[in-house]
Amino acid sequence: SSKYIGIGSTLAAIQFGDGSVGNETADLSFVTNSDGEITFNRGGNAAIIGADFNIYKDTTIEKATPILKLDGTSNAEVIIDGGSSSESLIRFKDNGAESWILRQTNSDNKLAFRRSSTDHVVLDNAGNVGIGTNDPDKQLTLNAAEPFLRLEESSSGGNKRLDLFVSNSTGVIGANQSAQTMMFQTVGSTRMTIEPGGDVGIGTTNP
Repeated sequence: SSKYIGIGSTLAAIQFGDGSVGNETADLSFVTNSDGEITFNRGGNAAIIGADFNIYKDTTIEKATPILKLDGTSNAEVIIDGGSSSESLIRFKDNGAESWILRQTNSDNKLAFRRSSTDHVVLDNAGNVGIGTNDPDKQLTLNAAEPFLRLEESSSGGNKRLDLFVSNSTGVIGANQSAQTMMFQTVGSTRMTIEPGGDVGIGTTNP
């Protein structure tokens, strides 16, 4: 009649509801001690559901880091449903201080990386990526006072690079590392070469 099975204490129990439809007490409940923790232990390895509903892997919460891992032979899913009028968020913190937020907007279903109330990278429904803009209209859109894209090589030493940027209303393509040559190709063949000293060759790679 009490609907409890107590193990060691009435504060550590399994509660069975009365079976009433729509009654919360009809659920199977695990009632914990005053710490509000539920611990699953096997061979000294513990998984703990804390009072804060974080999941921990350790012997005590005080020395544990909250974790959540899904692993299986088929698909493993984490579903975050913000509803029709709310955003879905994943918050990253450093020692309690918020650093980054991964959020899905509820109005247009864009996915954004946010820091300090600003969306820095946005992925829209069409697959376009925006950096510095919430409304990218091309596959990759960079928006800034001086938008800058750099391709940098690390294999040959010297970090040879190709820069593409806009500055003072002027579009610039630059190979600005020391002793660097720029080439223009079509169909795999070099059509024009610009040497570091400024010599230009058309139809030759050694002007």
